[in-house]
Amino acid sequence: DEDGEDYGCEENACREWGYPKEGEWNVDEDCCAGKKQMACADGYRLENTGNVCHEDDCTTAYEYHCIACDPASDCMGNLDEDGEDYDCDNVGLLILIICLPIGVVLICIGVGCCICHRRRQAQQRQAQAAANAQM
Repeated sequence: DEDGEDYGCEENACREWGYPKEGEWNVDEDCCAGKKQMACADGYRLENTGNVCHEDDCTTAYEYHCIACDPASDCMGNLDEDGEDYDCDNVGLLILIICLPIGVVLICIGVGCCICHRRRQAQQRQAQAAANAQM
C-alpha cells in the first residue's frame, strides 16, 4: 500500500461471522461485513474504514482491512469471540401480514356502519313521510 501499511494481501486475514457458513468465522473474500460480523486472523489488527460496501434490509456492511501487526507486539485477532448472526427478519412483511387483515376488518366494519346508518335514515324518512301523509 502507498501509505506503508501492510494489508496482508498475500494471505486474506479478513474473517466474517456466519457467511457463508452459519455459526462460525469464514474467510471474507471481499473484506466487507457488518460491524458485529467482521474480524481478523491472529497476527492482524482490524481497521474499519467506515465506507459502506453493501446495504440492504438486513444490514449495513463496511469495508475493513486486516493490517499485519508488528512482530514485536503481542497482537491477537478477535476470532476467540463469537460474532453475531445477521438479523434478517423481514419486519416489513411481518407488519403487512398483521396489519392487512386488521385493516380489511376495520374497513368492513366502517362500510357496514355506513350502510346501516343510511338504511335507518331512509326508514325514518319513510315513516315521517307516511305520518305527514296521514295528517
